[in-house]
Amino acid sequence: MAQPNLFGEFPAPEIEYRLKEEGSISASNLAKADEELQKEVMQVWFCSHFEDPVHSCPHDSAEGGYALQLPSCAQWCLWSYLQ
Repeated sequence: MAQPNLFGEFPAPEIEYRLKEEGSISASNLAKADEELQKEVMQVWFCSHFEDPVHSCPHDSAEGGYALQLPSCAQWCLWSYLQ
């Protein structure tokens, strides 16, 4: 078990990232992993934190689209990098 620091706090557990298949990888191991695995983890993280506005944002045809929009190129930039 980890030892507390001077303030009686225990160190935070290392961050674990999910993989496409079963399992996860720690942040320190991800930093050493090959580029393909890093891209996979980034894609899984992005997809688990963001969704297409079609599924959650109100749409107003009279106003020309969704009431709330993400920055126009954010998702396109990420997907073009991952492909």
